Amino acid sequence: MIQLRGLKYVALIIGLAVITWLVMDFNSRVGELKRISGEQKAVNVNYQEVKSTLGALEAQITEAASDAAVERWAYEQGHMVRPGDHAIVPIAVSPVTPTPVPIPTVVQPVTSHRDGWVALFLSPQTP
Repeated sequence: MIQLRGLKYVALIIGLAVITWLVMDFNSRVGELKRISGEQKAVNVNYQEVKSTLGALEAQITEAASDAAVERWAYEQGHMVRPGDHAIVPIAVSPVTPTPVPIPTVVQPVTSHRDGWVALFLSPQTP
């Protein structure tokens, strides 16, 4: 009977150890699941951004390869003409240099104060 009782305690301790180990393992797996779920959300957001960029780039490629875009480029940047068109190339006119017009300047004679008083008193009076 004593042997059976000791065997029950050993089995109980081993069972508690196994349950503790299973709970700890479950807890670590739940933490890992949360971390991986967060990464999955970030990857999904990045995937949607890349997918929308891909759609925009495909639309640009389709538009650039169209005949209308090629023709528009040929006229605007390629400087090409269709058969029957006459290309007109503007030529810059050389700048015209205007002839300078001399501005007359009035030169005042330099006089002293004494000459001014003499001219005031001795100049002929007009009636």
